[in-house]
Amino acid sequence: MAAACVLAVLAWCVDARPLLGAQAGAGPRGVEAVHVQGKIWMLVTPDGNLALQVGEEGALLVDTGKSGTSDAVKAAIRQVTTQPLRWVINTSAGPTRIGNNAAFGQSAGADVNAARVPGPEIIAREAVLIHMSKSNYPVDAWPTDAYLERERTFRFNGEAIEIVHQPSAYSDGDSIVLFRGSDVIVAGEIYSTRRFPLVDREHGGTVEGALAGLNRILDIAVPAVVVNSFAEGGTLVIPGSGRLSGPGRRHRISRHGAHRRRPDGEPGEDAAQSGAGEGRAHRRGCRGTPWRAGCTAAASVLSCRPRPTRARRTRRARLAAPSRSSQRT
Repeated sequence: MAAACVLAVLAWCVDARPLLGAQAGAGPRGVEAVHVQGKIWMLVTPDGNLALQVGEEGALLVDTGKSGTSDAVKAAIRQVTTQPLRWVINTSAGPTRIGNNAAFGQSAGADVNAARVPGPEIIAREAVLIHMSKSNYPVDAWPTDAYLERERTFRFNGEAIEIVHQPSAYSDGDSIVLFRGSDVIVAGEIYSTRRFPLVDREHGGTVEGALAGLNRILDIAVPAVVVNSFAEGGTLVIPGSGRLSGPGRRHRISRHGAHRRRPDGEPGEDAAQSGAGEGRAHRRGCRGTPWRAGCTAAASVLSCRPRPTRARRTRRARLAAPSRSSQRT
């Protein structure tokens, strides 16, 4: 357990803003392309958000969506650009992140000006490749470029792209993608405006890592400059699901003592493993998610409050004690 201090664990939840910019319209099955800023578009699908970078060199796709939705995603991309897809980045091995990899993989090249263009390279953390190779995913769906370093950086379409590994968050293969020129972060499963973060314990996810991932996004993002009550600029965040977000007011949860604890004093990780917080998970919309147990774990820890101080306990005791007048009667 890490020593506790004040952690910024939920960002942008109250600043989740309506969809911005131009909209290319909704494709089949409700996949909609929404311009974020710069060269980045957000592809809104029923199962989560994807990101698309478009430029003169081609297109780059962050996550491919749930299996069976490839035609709808391709149709949404064609509404934005006719450039061939050159790169795919997987933020994790979640089913809504890698489901259509095979449809966009090496065997899915495109014909451009009567010439055959090879399919895109797929970049992901090495753990994603390991998990997919142990599952029933075809070889064409596997990442072709599995990175091991803490960060992977390269340039495409005239802007620097940073792929930052976040250890043991949703899983052990999470990546946060930052488009420096467009000033947009793609968070993957680490952040959602609809629910608490999911934790896939079977694939190396931890509650502590999920909290650290939210803090990492806060560290990377730069807030907007407010001029005459209007916000100008600032980093925008594409969550794994939910609405486009910006670094506005921040929710901070104070942690006192040496361990993160529930109100009854149980350490956070132990609370997660014991399934505590099941009721809170239900109230906060976590039921029915692909990783319900992990979602419950995250909800149990995130819902806890700091232990009351001595002065606060004394005040509560005074309020709870019967008044002298009532004792006399």
